[in-house]
Amino acid sequence: MLLAGGACLVPILTRIFSPYGLLPIRGAWLASMLVIPLLCFWCGMLLHYRAGGKARVWLQAAAGLAAAYMFYLARHTVNAPSLSEIAPTYLFAFFLGIALPWDHLRENGDHLGAKSAVLCAMTALTYTAIYVVWHRLIIGPVMVPECEDMRQFLLVLATNMLPLAMVPPLLFATEFSFSKAGQWLGSRKWFLWMAVAAALISFLGAWFHRPWGIALDLSWETARLIQLLVQPISVYLVVALVRIVMGLAKGGPVWKDVLKI
Repeated sequence: MLLAGGACLVPILTRIFSPYGLLPIRGAWLASMLVIPLLCFWCGMLLHYRAGGKARVWLQAAAGLAAAYMFYLARHTVNAPSLSEIAPTYLFAFFLGIALPWDHLRENGDHLGAKSAVLCAMTALTYTAIYVVWHRLIIGPVMVPECEDMRQFLLVLATNMLPLAMVPPLLFATEFSFSKAGQWLGSRKWFLWMAVAAALISFLGAWFHRPWGIALDLSWETARLIQLLVQPISVYLVVALVRIVMGLAKGGPVWKDVLKI
């Protein structure tokens, strides 16, 4: 509830810091670039906890190999990187969510929540700064022609660091969700309704938003499909459908269990 709901709340909260918001901070809205990776991470955690016994061990091993391969692809194409090549980054976060030993991290993590909350905010800002540099180096010339080799060097550096910089804020956000403060926040009814409203807005935005002025190649369409599938509302509908099918196989579904969050 906290991870998925919090991820959907981030774009709404960053509006406060947009150039036209209450506290305008240039570039702060780019922190919302972590939303889809966090939702992919969360979906990976769901599959991790769904598996059990030896199946979980084999699933973690396979997911670890897949995460390593997706990390290699997530470095984009250094010579001609593109915003449409973001799908491997999403899949890297998804497989990482499956592969990590969450029971161990839950027991040995930040129990109070203060440390993980502060570090999540700090590492999210670090990721945002690297993303700003990477994005600016792609969209146009930022240096005099004599310094083109320096631009290429910085582009390669930022391209390789961006997937790695994404991991700490995801981990610290999850660690906070395991803490006492995170559990308290996630159990509040007012947070539940805020999260549900934000999830619905995110779901509708993901389904009906169409990026104009961008060539919708296969990799971009793959990224959009991932964005749609990891929405909390999408996951909820899939779970409800599975419950209905399983209920029909047993003689009929119990609707209060089908619709349970």
